[in-house]
Amino acid sequence: RRRRRRRGRSPRRRTVPLIGAVALVAAVSLVLSACGGGTDGEGSGTEAAGPTVSVVDDPADAQPTDPQPDGQPTPPDGASPDPQLTPPDSPPGCRVGAHQEQSCVAAGGRIDPELCECVMPTQPLAGQALDVVGVAYDDVLNFRAQPDPAAPIVATAPPATPESPSAITISATGASASHGDSTWWQVTVDGQEAWANARFLGILGASDDIMAELTAGMASLEAATAEALGEAIASTRLGSRSQDAVVVDLVGEDAISSQAWIDVMGELDDATKGERVHVTLLNIRDDTPQVIGFEITGASRTVICGRGVDYAGRCV
Repeated sequence: RRRRRRRGRSPRRRTVPLIGAVALVAAVSLVLSACGGGTDGEGSGTEAAGPTVSVVDDPADAQPTDPQPDGQPTPPDGASPDPQLTPPDSPPGCRVGAHQEQSCVAAGGRIDPELCECVMPTQPLAGQALDVVGVAYDDVLNFRAQPDPAAPIVATAPPATPESPSAITISATGASASHGDSTWWQVTVDGQEAWANARFLGILGASDDIMAELTAGMASLEAATAEALGEAIASTRLGSRSQDAVVVDLVGEDAISSQAWIDVMGELDDATKGERVHVTLLNIRDDTPQVIGFEITGASRTVICGRGVDYAGRCV
């Protein structure tokens, strides 16, 4: 009799673990479902777990933990990639911030697919307005049919200042050429294509006051000529980087005071050609009406850029 009871309980003893295993599998399934593997798209309220991205100040430094083979982060099912990490116009494989790419393109640059960084052009883009720089007020810049100083002259233009504006419009075409050691830019001068030495073309950018710097740095604020003042200003502003100082305009010599615009040329960096310094002057006279010298009473400078300027007038 004892042996029959054991046989009768034996099926129930095997059934109990089977039911427990089924319950355990169901519980695990519920837990995995709650943890999420994407949404069902029916508004169930369950939030899909997307790729983990480090929080950094600059989106360009963000490193996704689950990249795709092409280097782009893997989005959740049905979602688009984060535009801050993968701007649509970036070359494949580059991970730059959308705001960085927009700033680069706005300044005339492009995203280099190998360096994965903003690369600026070496000359103004097509349509960029240009100014004549480094040309004396009693001279003009020649525009020629070819990038050659012996080619026929098709147009001329003087330097323009607020006191001596020019009606001639000059804009870049985006083309350039070399002649010997000089670079020439193709431009449009009043609608006509021509070439000019790039040394004498630039873009005027932002301005600021420099009177305090000149007062502290110059041995004297007086000189016999505007040209001599220009040389002293160039030495103070650029030092050994100064290449030339050219008076591009001088007005008011017959009055008590006068004004001068002096182009201090010298490459400060690969985007900056120099400065256009505007000085207000007290005309120094002896017992005759003749002006024997000038004294600086005020000064500001406008940066001369070689490629272009950004929204704040800085060289890019």
